[in-house]
Amino acid sequence: MANRIHILDPDVTMKIAAGEIIERPASIVKELLENAIDAQASTVKIELKEGGKEEIVIADNGHGITSQDIPFAFLRYATSKINSLEDLSSLKSFGFRGEALPSIASVARVEMISRPPEQATGIKIVVEEGKTIEQGEIGCPTGTQVRVTRLFHHIPARKKFLKSAATEKAYCLEVITRILLGVDNLRAEVIIDGRHSLLFPSSVSTEERLALLLGREVASHLAPIRTAVEGQYRVSGFISDPNWHRTNSKGIYCYVNQRPVRDVIINHALLQAYKNILPPGKYPVAIIRLEVPPSELDVNVHPTKMEVRFENPKTVYALVAEAILHSLSKFTPEGPMVMDIHNRIEEAVERYYVEAKKPLRDLNPLPIEDKPSDDFVYLGQINGCFLLFQTPQGLVIIDQHAAHERILFDRLNERDLCTPLASQSLLLPIVMSLSPQEFASAETLIPEIKDFGFEIEPFGPQTVAIKAVPSIFSAEEATLFLREMIGNSDLCKLPSRERRNQILASLACKGAISAPTYLTAEKACHLFRDLKETKNPATCPHGRPTFVRFTSEDLEKMFKRR
Repeated sequence: MANRIHILDPDVTMKIAAGEIIERPASIVKELLENAIDAQASTVKIELKEGGKEEIVIADNGHGITSQDIPFAFLRYATSKINSLEDLSSLKSFGFRGEALPSIASVARVEMISRPPEQATGIKIVVEEGKTIEQGEIGCPTGTQVRVTRLFHHIPARKKFLKSAATEKAYCLEVITRILLGVDNLRAEVIIDGRHSLLFPSSVSTEERLALLLGREVASHLAPIRTAVEGQYRVSGFISDPNWHRTNSKGIYCYVNQRPVRDVIINHALLQAYKNILPPGKYPVAIIRLEVPPSELDVNVHPTKMEVRFENPKTVYALVAEAILHSLSKFTPEGPMVMDIHNRIEEAVERYYVEAKKPLRDLNPLPIEDKPSDDFVYLGQINGCFLLFQTPQGLVIIDQHAAHERILFDRLNERDLCTPLASQSLLLPIVMSLSPQEFASAETLIPEIKDFGFEIEPFGPQTVAIKAVPSIFSAEEATLFLREMIGNSDLCKLPSRERRNQILASLACKGAISAPTYLTAEKACHLFRDLKETKNPATCPHGRPTFVRFTSEDLEKMFKRR
């Protein structure tokens, strides 16, 4: 009987292992950019074609690789970063595993040209499917250039799961932004499909660096974290003021010893500090830099090196929370400024209730007409949020916002198939400054959101001009809505149909009745009628229930009559 268990071919195991590190073009950009920083480069140039699917080129002016060492660079577990396990306790570099280059070369064609300062000529090596197919001397500047092509060419199962060029470009820009935010004094240039997407000199100020990477509008709302120190632990960075927030956590960047990480402890400390300051479901923008003794940090957790483990997590949590809380205190000053803020809050509350008492702003007006044939009786409203109806099936309680959201979504969906949503031109265009990642998202979304009543055009590097907005929005509301859409990098990664539905759902949500809004009996009844006519009356576009029903039997059980 033949053995059922056998040892896999080394080529197969290498490709399987590479899959843990190289998921998409962005993974390659991450590894090569980190290698450039480890090589102490002061300049790095990144070029992408078709979102990195066709070609990735990263060139730096770092210390280069000698002609003797370059063949070993593509051997698994070959590295210049550590010599023994004990070296992990003093690690300061990004890489150390010796897996990045061989993993890339096993799933793509890699051409590397490198020259250290002490050598007169450089060395060129070409590796594909883990095999060296070319090697020789070449004239080149000091540093290293790596060109990656034919990604997943020999692994069609992996290649077919790559997304569109726009989506892969968004992933790459996300990685580039995250890494560059954590390092200083690095001149970076990013060219995408032959066009400059990002360029800043090494001597640029911290504020200008933030503006280039995150957009000027975001940078203008960031304030330095009051540096906190405890022993060899140190926290610094930037946080947004409480009046500036986002609907997702994409604007939170965490670094440990300059290494970009995703860490539950740091994130939780940050969000707890903002807990009673931001509205529910809102997130701050933050760049948190934590310095920890390498001996008290484990970076050998995952092949992507995005996770770390702290020896003293309580110290980290307390230090981050303390630094952010102290920094947030500057937004609640004592004395006359407190009165100024108090007055502004009072004005906001007053405007809020004045708006609540105004007639309902209609996206598609709910007509008022009598329908004696209704099989329900309107009983009233609770807290300006919930509508009560008696029906033959029992008591129905409707969430008026969710119900109106469902009605508007269906109407917008039907209307959009025929004609664009009505829009209003702005007297003066609104200019929005964006980060490179947001600008890439805007380029993807602009053709699609034109059907929703927006008129937007590129207006210089990393800037767009809003010339018209949907008639359902004020200019300010439209700007906030658009920034929310552009800031949601995951939106551009969705298939076109899903992306359109999400935009429609967000439009319906923004245009639906807010709470508390007090409706007349006529409008409440028409809301119920319109809800019953929709295709999916049970839920809003986001999946929340629009109503709950209590039958006569349910009510009798509640009151223990059964």
